[in-house]
Amino acid sequence: MLLVLRSETLGDDVCNELLFVHAYSGCDCRIFGIGKQLAFRKLVKSDPVSVIKSCASAFILQNKSQEDISDLGEDLMVDLFVGKSNNTLSSLHQIIFTKKVATAEAFVTFEQLSPTPPATRFYSQCVYFRIMVSMGMANEMNPTE
Repeated sequence: MLLVLRSETLGDDVCNELLFVHAYSGCDCRIFGIGKQLAFRKLVKSDPVSVIKSCASAFILQNKSQEDISDLGEDLMVDLFVGKSNNTLSSLHQIIFTKKVATAEAFVTFEQLSPTPPATRFYSQCVYFRIMVSMGMANEMNPTE
């Protein structure tokens, strides 16, 4: 049986945000521990002013600055890794590292941690570019920038 997602079922806002969720949760690469199902559930169950909804709305707009995309990506990464509103990505990375080392029975691998701020900025900018390409709005964008 073929499952067809339609705007009558999910609502127009969610349908418009699916491209973002697909791209951010890993269409080319994936963030360790964060899959499509988690990101989609977070999107559907969140309130209209949530971090994921504001990111999804911003990432589908053309001509967003690299700084805006990077800042939004860091906020979303903190949210996806269940950080508190006062956490930065650096502080959350340290908290997760400390908890994993304190409870680990074996070597803690780097991919088990939240991404670092530079990795998140790069990842977010790549996701933004992929979305713009998918929407046919990347004509004047330089992928190396």
